[in-house]
Amino acid sequence: MIDCVSEAAVRQPAERDADVMVAMSHDGGRVLVADGAGVRFADGPVVMRGAHACAIALVDGEAWIVVEDGGEHTLRRVGAAGDPLEPTLRLGRLGANLRLTAT
Repeated sequence: MIDCVSEAAVRQPAERDADVMVAMSHDGGRVLVADGAGVRFADGPVVMRGAHACAIALVDGEAWIVVEDGGEHTLRRVGAAGDPLEPTLRLGRLGANLRLTAT
């Protein structure tokens, strides 16, 4: 008999993890996580708080984050130390289900 189970443990994974995105560098050395509350390097600093990340990727050590605000999308780049890189690139209205692919 189970006396106590956390709510997260009994929910379906799709419900629990719907707002979580993970990106890994090509060598597996860096991991970027967006969890709805913010975006952070798994082994380091929070790089963005309170913004809705639609897509993330790691490109040459930089975090690339597509953010949606009022239907408009922008690409924000953050350096390996967590410092914002300029300029922010306005992408316009891209719709839903975005994906960044780095090859």
